[in-house]
Amino acid sequence: MSDYLVVGASAIGAALAQALADHHHQVRLVSRRGSGPEDPNITRVAADAKNADALGELAARALAIFNCVNPGYHRWATDWPPVADSLLASAEGSGAVLVTLSNLYGYGRPTGPMTPDSPLLADYEKAQVRVKMWRDAKAAHDAGRLRESEARASDCIGPRAESAKGECVFPRVLAGKGCQILGSADVPHSWTYTGDVVATLIACAQNTPWPGEGSGTSPRIWRARSARSSTTPRLAARSDSRRRLGPTSSPPRSRRTEKSERSRRGEGRRVPQEHH
Repeated sequence: MSDYLVVGASAIGAALAQALADHHHQVRLVSRRGSGPEDPNITRVAADAKNADALGELAARALAIFNCVNPGYHRWATDWPPVADSLLASAEGSGAVLVTLSNLYGYGRPTGPMTPDSPLLADYEKAQVRVKMWRDAKAAHDAGRLRESEARASDCIGPRAESAKGECVFPRVLAGKGCQILGSADVPHSWTYTGDVVATLIACAQNTPWPGEGSGTSPRIWRARSARSSTTPRLAARSDSRRRLGPTSSPPRSRRTEKSERSRRGEGRRVPQEHH
């Protein structure tokens, strides 16, 4: 049994806390309102992520700190810097691994597929905020002050997914209702399932050595597994077809599909283990 600190009770933060709790780890889940899943292994804490002293106390025994904070888009420029500084200070003071949930904004306006090696070409304020967060954390890691890694995901779909398509398209399609599509309907896009984001964050915590140890000195960028790119109408149509099949008319599942479903339910998922 180990202690973990999850900051942010967003869709991903809550799912991550539950995944760790399901494997009998003790989790402190921090949010402004003290919200989150009810579980004997989860302690819900009402605190401000900008308060470095409060986070430092909560992180004192943690093996990993997960940054799942999700400020409103219009507040990134004002809310993210103090939160990011607070999390860096907490990780440095506690020795816990800092794992940051990020997105693809930092790549700017790419003209092709994005990879972990793609340059960060952010040319607008919100994207530049995320780039600065990464570079500040990387500098602290490279200086040996803390251990940090970053998991980057595309727009999420899945339970409680917080994205324009996750909230406005797929739940309505699965309910047999019409929906509106934000942006161009003809542009291919990739989506990331919430369970795959959780699995990636856990893998980050397991595989972030101190500088000079393991496979290298620089913090690693992890990309959460995403579905093959598709237009929104095409993916919505597939969701509608699945709905029409119904639970008793589903086609036979392949072994790969069954393995994926087990992973999404948390079966066989690797979780951080305490090292002695």
